[in-house]
Amino acid sequence: MSDFQPNRFVALGLSFISPGVGQIYKSEVVKGLSIVFSRYLLAALGIFFSLFDYFWYMGFYILSLILIWLYALLDASEVKDHPIKATQYNRWYSCLIIAFLVIGTNYGVQKLSNTYYQGYKIKGVSHEPTLFARDHVLVNHKFYKDKPIERFDLVVFNQLDNPTTAIDESQKKNTFIRRVVGLPGDQIEINDAKIFLNGAPMKDDYGIWGGEDKGHYGPYSIPENSYFMLGDNRDPSRDSRHYHNPFIPAKNILGKLAYVYFNINNPERIGTYLK
Repeated sequence: MSDFQPNRFVALGLSFISPGVGQIYKSEVVKGLSIVFSRYLLAALGIFFSLFDYFWYMGFYILSLILIWLYALLDASEVKDHPIKATQYNRWYSCLIIAFLVIGTNYGVQKLSNTYYQGYKIKGVSHEPTLFARDHVLVNHKFYKDKPIERFDLVVFNQLDNPTTAIDESQKKNTFIRRVVGLPGDQIEINDAKIFLNGAPMKDDYGIWGGEDKGHYGPYSIPENSYFMLGDNRDPSRDSRHYHNPFIPAKNILGKLAYVYFNINNPERIGTYLK
């Protein structure tokens, strides 16, 4: 192939689409690949950091991406005024293909981080003494792919209702961790700190009740493909008893809790298996 003079605007455009590819276009392969793999490293770190505090990770991730993107653009704009040897990989159309391959791979790595396992941080007292504030728990998102949801499973789910007032479905979903108490077809009634399943008292090894007035809730007839949730710390928990729609559709259940993997205040909690 003959020599060619790289175009500054082509290099800028390629780096705008995918940082590092503009450098490959200029035949600065090592520099370009370093920038590309720095993005892969960020995505891989995301799998780790998201286990601890997803909010802070996102801030770190976005800031790092901006800095990499700006550096790649500034560097891509510096095109030397002499021809370079044309190869199969530094033609503009080849680089464009590389750019979209990099974008697709990055997207795949990001999706992988949340496909199987994801970390959640406990912020309330709804599940004491099973879960404590500042517990970090690992959730298996694929657990129910080939297994049924069972009574007393600890699950994470999306719930559209605010626990105290009804809202419409256009509002942002909230994520909760609660225990499955009622299954499809069950009738659940709660009266004076006792749970009645289909009219008979239900053995409850997880619930902690306090105070004098335990309240009366139900009876609830649970529809198909829906579940009734309670927090283990019954009094302060905001759960199916308080939702405008008390039933959680199966499609809203994101996964099953596995274990506690971190607690900065109580390291002895680390490794606690959740059941």
